[in-house]
Parts: sequence; C-alpha cells; structure tokens
Amino acid sequence: MKRLEINNTIDKFTKSDYLIGTSICFVISILYMFNLNQIVVGGLSILLFLFYFNRIRKRATVNEALTICLILTLPFSFSPLVGSSFFSLFIIIQFIFICVLLTSNFSSKKNLLIQILGLGLLLFCLGVYFFNQSNYPKILVETLIKTLLFLLIIIIALIKLKMSDLTVSSMMKFYVFAASVAGLMVLIQYLSLKILGINYLGVQNQFGKSRTGFAGLFYDYSISSIYLSSASLILFYGFLTKRYIINYKWSIIFMLFTVGTSVLTSGRSGIAALFIALFFLLIYLRNIKIIVISLIVGFPLIKTILYIYSLNRTTNLSNDSGRLDNYLNALNYFYKNFWFGSRFLGFSETSKSMLPHNFILDFLVQYGVIFTLLLLLFLIVVWFKGLKRQPILFFLFLLMLVGGNFHASFINTHYIVIPLILIIGTLNNNESISYNK
Repeated sequence: MKRLEINNTIDKFTKSDYLIGTSICFVISILYMFNLNQIVVGGLSILLFLFYFNRIRKRATVNEALTICLILTLPFSFSPLVGSSFFSLFIIIQFIFICVLLTSNFSSKKNLLIQILGLGLLLFCLGVYFFNQSNYPKILVETLIKTLLFLLIIIIALIKLKMSDLTVSSMMKFYVFAASVAGLMVLIQYLSLKILGINYLGVQNQFGKSRTGFAGLFYDYSISSIYLSSASLILFYGFLTKRYIINYKWSIIFMLFTVGTSVLTSGRSGIAALFIALFFLLIYLRNIKIIVISLIVGFPLIKTILYIYSLNRTTNLSNDSGRLDNYLNALNYFYKNFWFGSRFLGFSETSKSMLPHNFILDFLVQYGVIFTLLLLLFLIVVWFKGLKRQPILFFLFLLMLVGGNFHASFINTHYIVIPLILIIGTLNNNESISYNK
C-alpha cells in the first residue's frame, strides 16, 4: 500500500487508511442527514467503525486508533444511536477511550500541577452535584455526564496518553478530511434548499425572513462554522510554515472548501475566529514576507466572504443577534449566584433564560466563580504548554476559544477535546522536537 509523506517524513498510515476512514465518515453522515432509521444507521456505524478500528490497529496504538475514531465521528457526533438519547457514537468512543486509559500501564507522573488542578476540578464538580440533589430533568443529567466525560478524558490523558509529533500530523490530516465531510453536509443542505426547496435535511434554522442557518449534523450552525474554520486554519498553517499535511494543490482545494462551507452555515463565528487566530499566528511567525502576502490575498478573500454572506442573510453583519441582552441577564444571575452559579443544575432551566453566547459567562453562570477559575487555569496551562511543542494545536485551540465567545455550551462542542488531548499526548512523549519558524 502506498504510504504518504508528511513534511518529508513517511506517514505510517496509508492512502487507503485515510480514504476508507473518510468514506465511512461520509456514509454515516449522509445516512443521518436523510433521517434514515436511527437504529439501523446506529448499528451500521458501530459495525463500520469496529471494522475500521481493527484495520488501523495494525499500524497504530489503541490510543491512536481511538483518537482517529473520535475525529472521524465529529461530523455526526450529535446524532444519537437510539431515540432522543445523547449517546452518540462519539460519546461511546470517548467513554471507551477513558476506560482504556484507566486500565493501561501507569506511566511516570508528569506535569504534577496540571494533574492536581484537573483532579481538583473533578472532585469539585462531583461535590457540588451530590450535595445539591434535586429532581433533575433529563437534559441536566446529560449535560453533567458530558462535562464529567470531558474532564475525565483530559485528566487521565495527562497521566497516561503519549503521542509522537508525526502522529499528531496524521491526526490533523484525519481532522481536515472529517471536517470536509461536515462541510459537504452543509453544502448538500444549502443546495437542497435553494434548488429543490427541501428543508428537512440535517439541522437547519430559519430566522424569520432574514437568514437560514445550516448546521449539517451539528446542533448549532455557529458551532458548525467554527468546526469548519478550524480545518481551514490547519491548512493555512501548512501554507504559512511550509509544513503541509497534504500536498499543495489539495491543500488549496480543501482550504477554499472549508472556508466556503463555513460561510454557507450563515454563522459569523467561524470566520471571525479564523481571522483572529490567523492574525496572532502571523504575529507569532514574525515573517514580513508572509504578512505582506497574507494581506494582499486577504482583502479579496474577505470581500468574497462578505458577498457569500449577503446571499444568505438580509440582516446587517454587525447585528448582535440578541447577545448583549443575554450577557446582561447572565451577569445579573452571576452576581446573585456568585460562588456556585446554577450548581450544575442548568442555567437555562433555573433562570428561564438563554445560555450566554460567551464561554466565560457560560462557565460563571453554570458553575460559579470557583470552578470557572480552576477550569480556566487548567485550560490555559495545558494550552500554553502546547505552544512550544505543537504550535498548530495552540492556534487551533485559540480559534476554538475565540469562537466560544459567540456560541453557548463551550464544553458541549465535542471538537474542543481533540487539540487538548493531542497537546497532552505530545507533552507526555519524550521524543526530541524541532520547529523552525
């Protein structure tokens, strides 16, 4: 089988590995998109991913194979296996990943401060929950479980997960291919509505006569736009540093496609986060030639993006979509519930208000100031440790953080766990690294 090259280094995954994985991702996504029998699609997705896991297991560790499966299930990670349950294949694989890490050989302790902070977060979360028992609606239990799974996989990864830099590059390639499948779902939605008048595919939101939001299979079109833009950033990074994860021509095609479909969602969050992340990336690289070329290319690109936005929305792009009122309501609630927020009971249910579209306010009203400070410190320490080891992961998470200021439920986006576990995996790996700006 033909093996690919990443940055002049032989990739341990073959062309067939990427093609089959992406094809499985596409097949499952399209079946969910057309609302076929959920049990049949769920059962088929399990069988296909068991087959694929067994295939790539020949060239990857269990942890690497599970990470790849997590990445490839992102486009349909909000599609439940059965009924209205939140147990999607992504959640199931995440749970299996945690169990595998827990039962693996215990490695030497590293990053002790991060581990203590992480365990503190988990204990605090459990304590607040169990000492504030009530009749919890189903959605609140699901939110808590997702929060715990997110914290657990990060904490356990800090102790046991290892990944090489080359493996991370392979993961980025899988990430781009999976995001392209998600972009294709958005494009199918858009064309089906505009040409055929079909409006029942996947998740679509009609905002009066002003615009239509296309989310693919994500539950929110803003989150979908950020996910697509994050793939664009990976490809932009390859251009700016000449560290291509796929060849030059295909990088251009995938980059334009993911940017274009991010715009088609009608969400501004992804494009705004992309440009802010690129701005800081250019500052980090400190290359005048690259900055000048980026500015020259950037102006017509921005104009094209604005034109595409105008085709799908009649409201002004500066419209805050009611976010300011949400911020004020959230701040008022936070002042009254300073220490523990809604005590993990669900801000929307206890306050009868919409979640603030800002991840810091989201944390404050949901968890209170103590948990928020611990969580932010935990994320920031991990994040900045990744800058020297894998700059692309640092800027990828930066894009997601910026995007988190425009949508609700930051932890529930699913994709944010990917750069975090990859950063942690490379930090725990002892191989030497080199990076030239």
